[in-house]
Amino acid sequence: MESIGLNMGNWEMSGTLSAILFIAANAYYPARVIARNNVSTIVDSSLFFENYLKIHIILNLLGVLVALFHGHFADENNIILQISLLLTLGLTVNGWLMYYSIPEGDERREPVIQLQRVMFIAWILVLIIGHSTL
Repeated sequence: MESIGLNMGNWEMSGTLSAILFIAANAYYPARVIARNNVSTIVDSSLFFENYLKIHIILNLLGVLVALFHGHFADENNIILQISLLLTLGLTVNGWLMYYSIPEGDERREPVIQLQRVMFIAWILVLIIGHSTL
């Protein structure tokens, strides 16, 4: 890969970039809670959050792509981090299903949202544990 100008040493920062993308993308949920409590201060909150949801999806997809490269090219790895990568892909597929397949207000959406929350907490814990054991 060196012949095409791709230096694998540059992928060390991909973990940081992935984390920044995931944090920026998932600030969507605390922002919704804050807006729900302060609706009078936000003029057009529904339009804002429709646009923010699109940004949330794009940033998470970019974060997944960067995380895949990071996981593949990182010098150190372990089974716990491989599980976190599977959880990352699971969260992405689950979110994709929620946005594109299950309409708002559908009763099938609630179990998917609950699964998403549990997977997200497990993902954070597995990431922390996996990186702390390196």
